[in-house]
Amino acid sequence: MSKTIKDKSDTLNKCCYLSAWIAIIVSLLIFFIISHPLVLRSADDWRYINYWRDNAIPMLGRGWNPARILPEVLMPLAGSFGIYFLYPLGISFTRAVSISLGLFLVIFICIYLRSFELMIKKLFDVTGSKLSIITGIFLVSHFWILRSSQSGNSHLFDGGDPNLYFYYIIPFLLNYSLVFILFAYRNNISSWNNPRKAVLFLALYFAVFSNLFSSIIIFVYAGFSFILATIRIIKKREDFRRNICNRKVEIAVIIMWLYSLLAEANGGRAKSIKNTAQSIEVLERLFQSINNSLIHLSNMNKYYILFSIILLVCMTFFALKRKKAFEKMTHIWILSALNGICIYIYQVLLCSIVGPEYITRSSVAATYLICSVAVNAMIILCIVINVKESVVLLPILLMIIISMCNTSEPAYDSALSWKALMRLDEYYISTIVEADQNGETEVIIHNPEWNSIQTNDSENLLRVYISSTLYKYRITNNHMNIEFD
Repeated sequence: MSKTIKDKSDTLNKCCYLSAWIAIIVSLLIFFIISHPLVLRSADDWRYINYWRDNAIPMLGRGWNPARILPEVLMPLAGSFGIYFLYPLGISFTRAVSISLGLFLVIFICIYLRSFELMIKKLFDVTGSKLSIITGIFLVSHFWILRSSQSGNSHLFDGGDPNLYFYYIIPFLLNYSLVFILFAYRNNISSWNNPRKAVLFLALYFAVFSNLFSSIIIFVYAGFSFILATIRIIKKREDFRRNICNRKVEIAVIIMWLYSLLAEANGGRAKSIKNTAQSIEVLERLFQSINNSLIHLSNMNKYYILFSIILLVCMTFFALKRKKAFEKMTHIWILSALNGICIYIYQVLLCSIVGPEYITRSSVAATYLICSVAVNAMIILCIVINVKESVVLLPILLMIIISMCNTSEPAYDSALSWKALMRLDEYYISTIVEADQNGETEVIIHNPEWNSIQTNDSENLLRVYISSTLYKYRITNNHMNIEFD
């Protein structure tokens, strides 16, 4: 009888787990494809769905951002998928590209969530409904932490323009996915088969050579792991060479990241900054970057901060009462705090060079704020595991956090005017295509009366990139000379 009850319980847990993942995937698809689609907006959006790197190797002294490989491979791939597979089905050009970009983003978010799930499963030996609810809390917290009118109701997946999702958000997701996987399997990677190792190395390569704002995530993890392993070797007087060989992944990441830094320092963007910046200006920008970051942090959701403090107090209480049970969680909290602090310092320094305004982007802030989100989820799980009665509160807690993301304030900024944006794009394309079909090579686009969208991009860049992209994907037969009236 007990075996039958156990089998039924396992089946119920599996059903809950599967249902939770279906709910997560469907919700993300609705959010990023229907409610908040990635619609081509800026000149960079039109450019980068068509911009393919000539090679996937970071070359010293070559290119504007030599080490920015992942986004310059992935975004045109996503754009091409929409144009070659969805557009022929009768879906409009703009909508096909939007669906494809959103689909790629959702895939990376799901990989990110699954990696986090694998990590907590490995660390805390938890499965079934508990695992799915904690994953749900982790996901929803991304939308809660910055939910306030002061921060524009942003979230940690918010990129704004489509190119920013692929150049900042997806690199951030990939880097943290790898950190979660490496943290979970740090002692077992050497036993992996060769195909699995090859996939890991390819992912590490794209993570490091993605974006300097995001690659610091994997570098900080690798650096801490290597330092802690070295300290342990010295303390226990173990064979140094043998233990160093077990840290091949960390060594490879450190070497690749240092090379990416060298490549970027010799790239076109770095040279342009050097030509215009003076040392005193860099110092001023450093203080401005710090100030901007503090203002941005002050705009965090107050209820989220209160919730985090309560969790930390609870963990401290249980850690003092049950030291052995909470010893692992205490170590994780300390390590995560150190990771977050190191990443924050790096971002402030980097923004003082490239521009103090970058630190106010949620895509940049996410690189260190995620440490708080991940630790909060793990503290909740640790309490649930060690205080059995608290498990009944998990679903209620998830519902409360979801309700905190649903306020009467305006929707997330990325959703503003997307219908008008899509309508404007379709108007541009239809006007250009009609002129091309009439055998013309020049077209004047009159700004429609209903268009209230103002763009900060140079019209020269916008018209050039629209023309080249439409010609590249054979939407037009000629390079059209576009003029805006």
